Amino acid sequence: MLMTVQLQILLEKAAFAYIICNRIFGLNIFLKYIFKPMPIRLDSFLSKNGISSRRKAKELISQEKVTVNGEVVLEVLQVDPEKDEISVENQLVNPKYLKKRYIAFYKPLNVLSSTKDEWGRKTVLEHVKVSERVFPVGRLDYNSTGLI
Repeated sequence: MLMTVQLQILLEKAAFAYIICNRIFGLNIFLKYIFKPMPIRLDSFLSKNGISSRRKAKELISQEKVTVNGEVVLEVLQVDPEKDEISVENQLVNPKYLKKRYIAFYKPLNVLSSTKDEWGRKTVLEHVKVSERVFPVGRLDYNSTGLI
């Protein structure tokens, strides 16, 4: 088990907490949790949760398809993801991006630093099995190894 219940409770109370895990999924991983989200623009919130692009989110808002706390939103406004209940086309949007996790990954040989490949080559996402939305920050060539 990655964390004990006591450690998890301790992390939830901290503003910033760092954990260095020796081995998870056979990789060295550095986790960083950030807990206190700030109010955010509604279009950015929808974009960060993978609902749509910011431009498309503005279109959804103008088409009256977005509600905040049960009320239809007519313009882009600031929302608090911890307190506000946000829905798009009557589907509740869970703030997936609130708990960020940074993963240090040692990229093996012949693996792409991308999220997908049109030629079917292996990507870093095939090696990092997590439920959150993940995207690589660094980039290494296909035929090189190193930390990203």
